[in-house]
Amino acid sequence: MVILGIDTILHDICIAIVDENKVLAQVKKSKSIPSVRNSLLDLTRDHIREIGSAIKDALNKAKISLNDISLVCVNNSGSLLSNVLIGVVAANVISNVRDIPIVDVEHQEAHIFSNWIGRDEKEFKYPVLVFSASGGHSLIGLIQKDNLKFKKIIEMKGVVKDGSKMQPIFIGLGTLFSDIVCWLGLKNSPKRKMGDGNLISYLAKRGDSNRFKFVPPFRNNKIDLNFIKIRNNFKRIIDMEAAKKNKLSPKFIFDLAASFENSLAKNIIDNLCFLSEKYRAKEIHLAGGVSANQTLRKKLIKKTKPLNILGRYPKEKFYCVDNAVMIANLGYLKFKRNPDRYIRQRNLRVKSDLVLENSAISQFLEKNKELK
Repeated sequence: MVILGIDTILHDICIAIVDENKVLAQVKKSKSIPSVRNSLLDLTRDHIREIGSAIKDALNKAKISLNDISLVCVNNSGSLLSNVLIGVVAANVISNVRDIPIVDVEHQEAHIFSNWIGRDEKEFKYPVLVFSASGGHSLIGLIQKDNLKFKKIIEMKGVVKDGSKMQPIFIGLGTLFSDIVCWLGLKNSPKRKMGDGNLISYLAKRGDSNRFKFVPPFRNNKIDLNFIKIRNNFKRIIDMEAAKKNKLSPKFIFDLAASFENSLAKNIIDNLCFLSEKYRAKEIHLAGGVSANQTLRKKLIKKTKPLNILGRYPKEKFYCVDNAVMIANLGYLKFKRNPDRYIRQRNLRVKSDLVLENSAISQFLEKNKELK
């Protein structure tokens, strides 16, 4: 069965074509972070323009036609409503024109099950504890049995601000890494093209990971996915150094990056291991953008091995970031387990919590005041 996966999530258009467990093609068209912050509805316009060519590019790479597609899987939840709607409309049209089933897959749900890509379903042992974090979203979930469902233990998302001071009271890992890169004076660095998380890891390789302390050792059994404290600590150290020397030395930057990455990884893995004992988990999975971090991966394996818990992360780094392979893979698993539910389905509705809609509309009205 050849599956078409579609995910139009905020600043990405992701298309994948998968033949059961074999990836035939994947296409990703992304816009820059400044574009996301400055004009969300411009991204919607770009999605409308590019969704057709992205699907066409994927078909060409896979060397197949639309007639070869037997199943369509699409993200229908989260992010900016209008962007998700573009992917769902495209999927609905293909489903109807080709008269083939369509399966709904929520974006975060696909991240949670991204460790299933390229692996045998039968090899997993339950319960499975999963930590997924990318962009402004952090979640710890529990997969209790082999039914492709999970329970949310802790979830935080968005960039939440204190209304009186307009200061962030919660930030996700994606925002944290971006802020740190800017504070280190690397906002316009050519190496930023590798991604902010990868840039921090690149700097950390040359630094002393024990020079600075950001997060105290895990204590009091308190689980916290809000990284605002480590963010404020990082900014304080930079401000103090800048006040003394007016310029951040390369050694200071390397040591700070290494200490930050090491402290963050330790804090996350300690939290996960504590929860694994509480929920008697047999596996701990990393998912989302954070799962690409080598320091976090190494600490996971090192700490879980003596506990007789299996640590996992996606088989390919590309599956850590937003992609449509995870949409196609999970959609296919759902269809295979319950074909009667999807076999006649040809249309999907969009689900959204509308978190970004106010920002998008405010941006639009600010730039188009005549419409107020």
